[in-house]
Amino acid sequence: MPKTTEKQPTSRNSQPKASRGEKLQTRLSPSARRSLILQGAIEYFAEVGFTGKTRELSERLGITQPLLYRYFPSKEVLMEEVFEIVFLDSWRPGWDRLLNNQGIPLHERLIEFYQEYFEDSFSRRWIRVYLYSGLAGTGLNQKYLKMIRQRLIDPVCLSLRNLYVPKNNWGAISDDEREFVWMLHGSFFAYAMRKYIFNYEAKVNFKEYLTHAIENFLDGAKANYTKLNTS
Repeated sequence: MPKTTEKQPTSRNSQPKASRGEKLQTRLSPSARRSLILQGAIEYFAEVGFTGKTRELSERLGITQPLLYRYFPSKEVLMEEVFEIVFLDSWRPGWDRLLNNQGIPLHERLIEFYQEYFEDSFSRRWIRVYLYSGLAGTGLNQKYLKMIRQRLIDPVCLSLRNLYVPKNNWGAISDDEREFVWMLHGSFFAYAMRKYIFNYEAKVNFKEYLTHAIENFLDGAKANYTKLNTS
C-alpha cells in the first residue's frame, strides 16, 4: 500500500477532506483520522440532517462503526464537535476588534464584517447544518445565538447608542434594542436561505445589495433608535 502524503492538520478549520465513499487510509495518524471523520460528518449531516445514522456515516467513510465510536464515544459528542467547527470556530478573532472599534464609522464596520461573514459563514453547508440542528431539537443553535448576541448584536447596539442616545440615559441593553439589530442580521440570513435552501439567487451586485441594506438599517436607526427602551 502506498504511503499517504496527507499532512496532519494544524487546526480544526484546516482539516483534510474525505470525499463520499472514500476509505480512510489505515496509516493515518489518530489526529488526522479524527479530522477526516469530522469533515465527513459535516458533509453528511449537511446532506441528510442530524437524524442520519452513524452506521451510514461509517459506511460512507469506509470505516467500521466501532472505529468511529473510538474517536467519538456517542453521536451527541460528534454532533457537538460538528457544530463547534461549523459555527463557533468559524468566528474570526479580528471581527471582535472591528465591531468594537468606535474609531471606524459604523457603516464601514458593518459592511466589512458582513462581506467577510458571508464568505465564511453563510454558506450552503452552514445554512443546512444550522437548520437541521434546529429541526432536530439538539439545542446547539442556542450556543450560536448566544455568541452572535454577545459578539455582534450587543456591540452594534452600543455603537448605535454612541450615535443617537445621550449617555446619561444608558441602562442595560434592552431586548427592544437587540431585536432592532437582529432585523438586519435576519435579513442577510433570509438572503442565504433563498440562495442555498430554495435555490433562488437574485441577480444583483451583492456588495451593492449589502451596502444598501446597511444604509437603510442605519437610516432607520437614526429615525427610531431613540424611541427604543435604552434606560
